[in-house]
Amino acid sequence: MTDETKEKAKSFLDKAKNLFDRGFSASKKAIGVAGEAVQDFSDKSVTTIEIKQLESKIKKQYSNLGEYVNSVFSKKAKSLTADDETVVKIMKEVARLEKEISKRKAALEESKKEKTSAKAQTKTDDAKKLPEAKTTATVKKAPVKAPAKASAAKTTAAKKTATKKSAAETSTAKKTPAAKTSVKKTVKK
Repeated sequence: MTDETKEKAKSFLDKAKNLFDRGFSASKKAIGVAGEAVQDFSDKSVTTIEIKQLESKIKKQYSNLGEYVNSVFSKKAKSLTADDETVVKIMKEVARLEKEISKRKAALEESKKEKTSAKAQTKTDDAKKLPEAKTTATVKKAPVKAPAKASAAKTTAAKKTATKKSAAETSTAKKTPAAKTSVKKTVKK
């Protein structure tokens, strides 16, 4: 092989290696971003499922409360108060479950805020990286031409309006003979 051919081969291999390295680093970055997105989605899904389970437990507690009240009233009890031991126990459990739900909902809201602020920061960072020439764009407006159909439609609409006006004038002219002659003169113009 000649020296020139060896140099071309070496140059080609260097370019291929550089291209491969850039592709590899881009793939690595994309996989990292995808992994973060999957983790975020997974965390949110788990939290949402936990909220639904807690809401189901609250419904179960209310069902237990209803069954207890029914059993007390079916025994012809005179009264049932909020101080009843079973009622207090059920209501405490409902309150505890509601606190857990509010904690999880707050965590979801916090993660949404963090993600939104992270996106805003990324956009700001990306904007700073762009050269100034790319960030300012000149927008030229093309002259606006009315479509031929639209102007034809306007002309037709104007003719119909004029016809309606003259028809209305003619109908009023039939009522009075003096108005008849004045209407004919205006229509001829």
